[in-house]
Formats: sequence, C-alpha cells, structure tokens
Amino acid sequence: MPAANEKEILLVEDDKFLSTLLSNRLTKFNYNVVVIGDGVEAIQYLKGHKPSLILKPVQTMSHFLHVR
Repeated sequence: MPAANEKEILLVEDDKFLSTLLSNRLTKFNYNVVVIGDGVEAIQYLKGHKPSLILKPVQTMSHFLHVR
C-alpha cells in the first residue's frame, strides 16, 4: 500500500461545476486535488494512491423523494 499523501484530496464528483468550484477552493489552501467522476474510477485510483481525505458530496433527499 502506498504511503499517505498528506496534501492530497480525492474528490469524487460528476458535476463539473461543483467539482471545479471545490477543487479551486481547496487548491488555494495548497492541497493537491484529484477529481474523479464516479465511484468505480475512484476505487481503481485508490488501488495505487492513498490520499489523506476523500470527499464525496451527498445529494439532498429532495432528489430522491417525489414532492407533491
């Protein structure tokens, strides 16, 4: 297993706007941000890398519930 990279954040997000927004903000704090679009790619990435943090924004329940 590779050593942890203390300045690397893995961001798993398929929304380009949100991933760019978060990546730009985190980069300003000197983090190396790796953006991956889905969970399958993230698992493949993690086989060879060990970021210090993994971010996966969650969707609100309104996306899953039918609102009348």
